Amino acid sequence: MEHRTMLWEELSGWELDAARDTAGGVCLLPFGAIESHGPHLPLGTDIMAARTVAAGAAAIEPAVVFPGNPLGFLTATQVPGNICVSFELVTQLLREVCAEIGRHGFTRIIIVNGHGGNQAGLETFIQSTLVEPKSYVVYSVYVGWLRKQAFDHLNTDTDSPLSEEDRALVAEHVAGRGGGHAGFGESCEIAGIDERLVQLERAYDADFADQDRLAGLREAGVFTWNDWYARFPNNYSGDPAGTNARIGRALLAQMSTELAGSIAAAKSDRAPEVQSEYFERAIGR
Repeated sequence: MEHRTMLWEELSGWELDAARDTAGGVCLLPFGAIESHGPHLPLGTDIMAARTVAAGAAAIEPAVVFPGNPLGFLTATQVPGNICVSFELVTQLLREVCAEIGRHGFTRIIIVNGHGGNQAGLETFIQSTLVEPKSYVVYSVYVGWLRKQAFDHLNTDTDSPLSEEDRALVAEHVAGRGGGHAGFGESCEIAGIDERLVQLERAYDADFADQDRLAGLREAGVFTWNDWYARFPNNYSGDPAGTNARIGRALLAQMSTELAGSIAAAKSDRAPEVQSEYFERAIGR
């Protein structure tokens, strides 16, 4: 079939086999959370970014994009708007959705994770896929990693489409000023998707400073569940000053390019072969 951005929900059932073959058996599963991102960004920031970057990558390196899952591993019930469901429910949903994607013949499922709080749960979930034989391999790529790669590229690219003023803002971000949760990077992403969703004039209505109340534990190598809350009780960190849609569009485009490289790497890897060997040795079938 003609290559286009292949969104699962826009395909007919009769097109799916051809789309899977065009995609080399790769399906992208955007994964996020419904979570507060300061007073200036929408609750759907994580899933919107994951979905947008996944669709952009699939237009470069063919892959089928599954509808995004907005329910992530989230426990921050202290801020309004967050949707926090059980770890078990999110894990079961991932397990069954991946099984259904695999039932349709996809051999590589790449979870495009837009929410930092999903990382630990995703590692546990992916490890659990080794409990019994499967016809597919599950991978994950973190949007935060794609963002860092993209900012580094924009900061050094001599052919960047950005103005000198915007390049200076990017350089300031890369130097460490504008990261964080709902900070400069995520704010630019949402501005690049739809500038109307960023209410930058409200960005300073909540405190995003690091209170660092459990620094001693962290420095001693001790993990505790509420370290993030102890640092950022408003679930918000990083100064979004300078956010604009121009940087956002360039950032999202480069993030999609980075993800396209990840897709290409997964298509050519030996993970399915290694997984089959593992099951043969570990389970004997």
